[in-house]
Amino acid sequence: MMKFKFLSLFFSLFCLLPIALQGQQESIDSLRLLIPGAADTARVTLYFQLSMKYQNNLTDSALYFANAAINESRDLGYVKGEADGLISLGRIERDQGKLAEGLKHLSESLDLYRKINDLVQMGNAYNDISIVYAMSDDYEKSLEFFKKALGVFRKADDSQGISYALNNIGIVYEELGQDSLARAYYIESLNIKEQNSDTYGIGQAYVNLANIMQNYELYDESITYYFKADSAFSIINDQHASIRNYVHLADAFLQMLEYNEAWKYAYKAYNLANEYKFDLFKQDALQAMVEIKEATSDYKAAFEYQKEYQLLSESLANSQKLAAVEELKAKFDVEEKDREIQLLRSQKLLDQAQNDRQQLANYLLVVSVIFMVIVAVLLGWGYLHNQKKNKILIELNREKDQFISILSHDVKGPLNTLKGFSSLIAQGSSQISKEELAYFGDKINHSIDHLLKLVNGILEWFFSKRSTGALNPQELEVAVLIDDVVKLYELTADQKNVKVTNNADPKATCLADKDALLAVLRNLLSNAIKFSKKGDSIKFTTIQSTVKHLKILITDSGVGISKADLPHVFEYSKKKVRMGTDSETGSGLGLALSKELIETSGGELNVESEEGVGSQFSITLPA
Repeated sequence: MMKFKFLSLFFSLFCLLPIALQGQQESIDSLRLLIPGAADTARVTLYFQLSMKYQNNLTDSALYFANAAINESRDLGYVKGEADGLISLGRIERDQGKLAEGLKHLSESLDLYRKINDLVQMGNAYNDISIVYAMSDDYEKSLEFFKKALGVFRKADDSQGISYALNNIGIVYEELGQDSLARAYYIESLNIKEQNSDTYGIGQAYVNLANIMQNYELYDESITYYFKADSAFSIINDQHASIRNYVHLADAFLQMLEYNEAWKYAYKAYNLANEYKFDLFKQDALQAMVEIKEATSDYKAAFEYQKEYQLLSESLANSQKLAAVEELKAKFDVEEKDREIQLLRSQKLLDQAQNDRQQLANYLLVVSVIFMVIVAVLLGWGYLHNQKKNKILIELNREKDQFISILSHDVKGPLNTLKGFSSLIAQGSSQISKEELAYFGDKINHSIDHLLKLVNGILEWFFSKRSTGALNPQELEVAVLIDDVVKLYELTADQKNVKVTNNADPKATCLADKDALLAVLRNLLSNAIKFSKKGDSIKFTTIQSTVKHLKILITDSGVGISKADLPHVFEYSKKKVRMGTDSETGSGLGLALSKELIETSGGELNVESEEGVGSQFSITLPA
């Protein structure tokens, strides 16, 4: 997955500000004509409105009017006007990548809003400050302050503020991997936005839903939502949101291997970001352009865009002043507790933390290599020296195969990135300078860091499984789990006009690992929708097959499986991957891993199917 896909959280948050896109009946020209005849505080209000109107299109003008509002308010002693100018200035600076300056001005605006007890703008300031925590990967703290913003908006009875706070909380939950919870917040937010006829908010809801679809590799549904969002942003001429959406589209098309379309939207985002001086979006567009050129073997162009990306990254790193950001974050935290201002972080501490993270990453790499060697040695030793331990040997071999299957599935993307850079070095070794070689080394190091994070997650799962000897079985209410899965795919099913019903016995329980069973249910429902036609139906039922066993049935009226393919349906092979009824794609790994997880839980996964009639998957588990 590309870097900018991960950063989409932050860019989505930038625009989630209830005041930024309030419909105003007067045009920008009309507002400017009112300035000469306006009284003192009224003139400040006009400056603030103009700053907000220009924010997503003409950054220089937005900065001019924000500073005008601040300076004139200070001359007048007008606290609200100064606070409004500061919050607008903080948002613009953050959008430009000047994080330290942005956080400073946002914190100052919150303090002023507190003095005059302006609840709505206090909520907005909390909202904006939360974004800085999200940008620092401190999602728990970000979530805490977003919930504070939600509480303030509810106290003020501001429905639009409530809808955006709900949406922001959903974004953080999605980043934390809790998609079901994220979707619940998105839906609650969307309902309010529709009641308010909030065009921008509805467009952003489409982006959020598209992200979830993309997380589950439902690319066709994802693309549809992104295009709907683009239409909404075009109506309100919001270039900021449009550029962000083009970057998302480029990412989705790249994952679908549609390189021409991916390039079209990446290059469009690059040009617009350059025109409107949105450097963070320009950085993401360049990252996408590099990956597209690498994927199409145009290494010369990839090298040029990579150099431009590196220069911009260095510029942004300097402007963001990470040490200052950390100090201001610490200052704000203490202010919330006892209003005593302290500087808790320093550059030395930050450097030490970075060194610690690097050492940990190197350690994890060594551990993973040692682990693989140990497994191989144990397998050889067991086979050659101890025939009595055949069962252990077989189990180790099975776990090794499962480990390698999951590992290869998850690290494919980062390895492709490393391959692209190594190819650039190999093909252009005679022309690459020492500085360029150092640059490539740095890039490869960052890619390895990302790869290590993936490996670490898989290792944690594997070591946990090895230490317990199995998954973690517990008594589960089957109907409740199915409800969660059905809700997650509700929009996908609606998109294809496929009806999904849960007829499971509410009292039915089974003994299984919760995460493993949820993964299997998600995969089976996703496949059923994928191979269903418009108007088809999917039904979940349960049968107490014996006193000791419960059977979960997933029955669909889709296209079914041919007799030739049916015996091989649980085998993993990229060659046998079928396209869905709407040309949906997949990895071919899901059913193989699902069967593995169910059998590890002491159950069975079977299928009956007839081509043109439908399929029925059955999961048998201990009751």
